[in-house]
Amino acid sequence: MVANPRRQPQNLCPAGCFGVYEGRDFTTTVSPVSRIAAAKGENGVIGLFYVAWETVGIAAGVAVGAALVAAGGGVMLLRRLRRGRSPEERVSELVRELDFRMRQLGESLQEELERTKEESRRSRYLGELAWTIEIEEVMRRTLDAASALDGVDAALITALDAEGEPITRGAGLSEEEMTQLELDQRTGSGRVQSLTISYAAIPSTAGVDPPPVALSLQVPIEARNRRIGVLSVFSRDELRPFPEETQRALEDLASRAGPALDNARRYLEARRLADLDARTGLHNARYFEQTLEREVARAGRYDRKLALVVFDLDDFKQINDRLGHLAGNAALAGVADRMRDVLRAADIAARFGGDEFSVILPEAGIDEARMFYDRLRRHIEATPIPPVGQISLSCGIGELEKQQGRREDAEKFFRRVDHALYRAKQAGKGQVKEALNGGRLNGDNGFGSAISDIDDPSNGNG
Repeated sequence: MVANPRRQPQNLCPAGCFGVYEGRDFTTTVSPVSRIAAAKGENGVIGLFYVAWETVGIAAGVAVGAALVAAGGGVMLLRRLRRGRSPEERVSELVRELDFRMRQLGESLQEELERTKEESRRSRYLGELAWTIEIEEVMRRTLDAASALDGVDAALITALDAEGEPITRGAGLSEEEMTQLELDQRTGSGRVQSLTISYAAIPSTAGVDPPPVALSLQVPIEARNRRIGVLSVFSRDELRPFPEETQRALEDLASRAGPALDNARRYLEARRLADLDARTGLHNARYFEQTLEREVARAGRYDRKLALVVFDLDDFKQINDRLGHLAGNAALAGVADRMRDVLRAADIAARFGGDEFSVILPEAGIDEARMFYDRLRRHIEATPIPPVGQISLSCGIGELEKQQGRREDAEKFFRRVDHALYRAKQAGKGQVKEALNGGRLNGDNGFGSAISDIDDPSNGNG
């Protein structure tokens, strides 16, 4: 079974072979195919073929190195075994050694393949971030990518929304942990690149599953040279520090998440501005109509109350004519400011057009609508608007009603309250009228609308 040393070794390595090692009694070849096979060639030459259907750059390098090491080790081992052992024993020992080395090679290759798959998955996450404009989706994808890093048991991200308010989302954490860790999530100096925190053990949590957080790694999220958030990962094993690889990957993830979050914030801001009236800062007519339809549907679905207030400024045209359009603009903005002072958190206020305003009051009835009008009227009387002075309001109020067991739709609801405003203006200045029920409104020959000529350029206050 010993090869002829004077005979030139046959080339057992096909095209694409990574290397050939010629020993004294055998020749070893390594080639990119996907299984290990042993073939006995001419004159007893043994060839080892290592194959892989998918060639991965970094894995292939490891495979080549490991194969060459295995082959070289086999040669040295064979030389040692030739002394004092029979040929059969030497070959058997050689085969066992090569088998062991090839198993090591396979394990190394498998680890590299898994690492490559993980890097590919993370790259896909990062690529998708650039195309995401919803801030919640950006935060979710960032958390998914951070949670998959080596040594990470949980993740937390805090970012600023379009109005500069912090939003926090987590993965792998309880509500209590999120609340506490959010308070701890500080990056200090603007020069901090990353921060590792070690948490003290809590004796009372011994044996708790899952165990409390033991280690934290935090990196800032920046965009346009400004910090807009913090990304943190956590380990529950105090004996398992984060690998350097995880720190580098987390920093890379934060650098990609920053521009994506900034784009999402700018998109939210643009969408918010599209729903606002530039003159007063209240919601505009389009937003009001969409919201009223949504709130009417919700009230009908859950059998809840819903009230609506519609009012305008008395003698607004005279304000424009007497004091000018800048004074008219000041009157609109002043009323809007005073509205915000008396609104509940759930109320939705809008400038419907011209000098007409509307307020949607969820979970409220006719009594709450009248109370709102009274609060607003008193507030305006107590704080005159310069240079206009005292302003009075005419107002219509109403509550969503049922007709034959069914809730009225948003358009009919608004028409009833709008008609109440028309009646209030006919009754004089500073009046408030309740909306008639649907049956009386349909039979009222004196129906009119106070919300008219919204686009009339004569009002001069767009």
